[in-house]
Amino acid sequence: MLVEQTLYGTVDKVAEAIHILREYEPDEGYYVAFSGGKDSLCVYWLTKIAGVKADYHYSFTTVDPPELIKFIRTFDDVQIEILEGLKAGDLICTTLPANPADGTQVQAIATGAAAEAAQSVQSQPEAEE
Repeated sequence: MLVEQTLYGTVDKVAEAIHILREYEPDEGYYVAFSGGKDSLCVYWLTKIAGVKADYHYSFTTVDPPELIKFIRTFDDVQIEILEGLKAGDLICTTLPANPADGTQVQAIATGAAAEAAQSVQSQPEAEE
């Protein structure tokens, strides 16, 4: 349990995160970019505890140590994505929409598979509302 004492009382951060995940769950579920790091593990377990639909994806970048890959493989529901033609040192800088509602953008630097994923996100047509 992660509890914070504020001027307005006690806040249970885990319960708050679970509530938000459930309230804003998209029909298709969440797309979770999983790196095997502490933040990815936190999001992974919060989605599990919340019982929301989520797909977990790890993009093999060729720079991660073998121990990390071995650890990630212990998660049966994490899809490991390896792109054809990926080689060490691939680097792409691209501009992605940070907030499509107001048109702001962010510069992203990615290597290998992450760069390919960034390019595919950038090239997708925006969904009609």
